[in-house]
Amino acid sequence: MHRSLTLSALAFVAAPLLAQPVIEASENQPEIGDAITVNSGAFTSAGAAGNNQTYDFSGLTSTGTRTWTYLDPAVYPDAGTLFPTANIAMTDGTTDTTFFAMSGTALTVVGEDAALLTFGYTAPLAQGPDLIRWPATLNDSWSGPLSATFDIDGVGTFTRSGSYTAVVDGAGTLVLPGGTSMAVIRLRFNSTEVNAGPLVTVTRKKEIHSFHTRFKAHPVVRIINDSLSSNLGPSLNTLVTEWLDATEVGIDERSLAFSLAPNPAKDLVVLTTERPVAAVELRDAAGRALPVNAARIQGTRVELGLAGLRPGFYLVQVTAADGGRATRRLVVE
Repeated sequence: MHRSLTLSALAFVAAPLLAQPVIEASENQPEIGDAITVNSGAFTSAGAAGNNQTYDFSGLTSTGTRTWTYLDPAVYPDAGTLFPTANIAMTDGTTDTTFFAMSGTALTVVGEDAALLTFGYTAPLAQGPDLIRWPATLNDSWSGPLSATFDIDGVGTFTRSGSYTAVVDGAGTLVLPGGTSMAVIRLRFNSTEVNAGPLVTVTRKKEIHSFHTRFKAHPVVRIINDSLSSNLGPSLNTLVTEWLDATEVGIDERSLAFSLAPNPAKDLVVLTTERPVAAVELRDAAGRALPVNAARIQGTRVELGLAGLRPGFYLVQVTAADGGRATRRLVVE
């Protein structure tokens, strides 16, 4: 992938630019097949706005992880009809999938398959937010309206209205748990949306601080305040911090290289790594974890049985014994 450069190498080349990196589409667009594992922990302060800040998140403690996978929207039934402009989707494999129209200038939300209080829904957005605009640097800002009409089975038709604002309000050095540091910009996103239905009106407010560095499509840190309230009483407030670990950021020397052969494959694929394997994980195109049939493991060589898998593409994630990790795309015929 084109983001395989390590930040430790870049630090030497770009040291004079440490305080204000420019986040470019050519370096930071997500790609279909990217699988990003994030740590989750307690809500924390986003720090101060302005240039030359130090965002010290070294004290964060993980309470769990989840994996965000970037997929081709075509793997979802009716996506071409519901989200005709979507060219990439992001899912956690369980409750949340977001559909994007990605261009060289913006990553725009055009659809959602998620939950609203206790209701699951699928919503094409007539007007969705630009989560980021490229190139992004300190003091950039943009805003716009939010609108959608969608159905929730058993409840009826909902109409969404609202607005959002986004501003790159900070830049400087970010420190992750373990002491890893990098140059970042901070993006503050605020939105208010009112989802009015026949029985209930749900208001959702978000404030998200995301920290972006060069050569990573996913934010290094996201601090999320997401509140839902309704005229019927139930409410939900999500306060969480998500962050990448050193192997995901790409600055840990333990980052792993491995190959899959043959690829495409039918009944069996051989996985060969540079270092001994500790674990192998297989996910389908929707990001769901699947049982792994490791027919034979010999140190740096693993034979994976593919019997029972439908034709399509899958993601193979390998963790080495020393903690190095990497993901590759596998096509099953």
